[in-house]
Amino acid sequence: MIVQIVKIALIGYGLLACFFIILLWRNASAPDALKNTGVVLASILPIALLVLPYLNSETIEKRYTYMLLFDSKRKTLIWGQEPNLYNSAYIPIFANLGGLKDALTGNSWTEVMDKKGLDLIERGALEALQNRFSVSWDYASVSKFKGPSFRSEYYNFADTSSNKTDISLTELQRIFKHNRLVVQPGVDVFPNLVLPPNSNIQTKQTDNERTITISNPKLSVEIRITGQMGGPQQQGIWGVQPPDPEDMNRYTGMFYGVSVIGKIGSTWVYSPEMTTYRRWFDNISDVLSTYDWEKIDNDIHDYVFRKSMSKILDP
Repeated sequence: MIVQIVKIALIGYGLLACFFIILLWRNASAPDALKNTGVVLASILPIALLVLPYLNSETIEKRYTYMLLFDSKRKTLIWGQEPNLYNSAYIPIFANLGGLKDALTGNSWTEVMDKKGLDLIERGALEALQNRFSVSWDYASVSKFKGPSFRSEYYNFADTSSNKTDISLTELQRIFKHNRLVVQPGVDVFPNLVLPPNSNIQTKQTDNERTITISNPKLSVEIRITGQMGGPQQQGIWGVQPPDPEDMNRYTGMFYGVSVIGKIGSTWVYSPEMTTYRRWFDNISDVLSTYDWEKIDNDIHDYVFRKSMSKILDP
């Protein structure tokens, strides 16, 4: 309602301004025409002071930490003793890799952490985006339900869902040609990725970083994946993998920082459309948080607490 009032008022102001300018134009020889023209031009200053801040852009950011677990005895990445919540969360990252030789193995965790680890994390980020945005890029709401042993989500499509950019799997494989987990047939099973109108996706790679950029005139999103650190988990990973008493350094945790950075274009920060685009950014952040170790660790605490309370209340 407020938006409509503002637009109607601006139309009225614009019409009146045009009328007064035409009046001055036609009466340019009037004795006070020069003075009045100066007043008209000077009136622009207070308006400029009011609206020039709208030229500023805005950056929004979310940060997450992903983890991979390496078994130095078996020389491969593992997902702990099943069942566990880390395994449940990371299934999409490891899915369909059984036929791809050496995708998860290496002589040491330092060897795996760089290219192979970055390939896995990048593949997981792309898979999460394809999973959420395979039909539409804008959901009016995402309803979540957490049951005793499962989670469910329900999406409501927004009116903007028909205005979109479809990126086919073939095109994604061309864009992610540096990542063999994406280009390998049968690994990525989603047929496309749906983005806002006038969007495109690009990637950039360095020795220890991957960047996925979704460019859009209104809101661009950058997903930056950076290798952080790795080290022996001598006490194991609580709720995931118990330690090996014969080799305390057997299991190594490798951690990656994942930043989701949204950049709202200048002149668009306060646009009514930003409600939709900010919701899109929140949905991207939400789905990428699935692999966040802090979230998984909290879920493990919650699960162990419930299990302990069950034994106490119903021995």
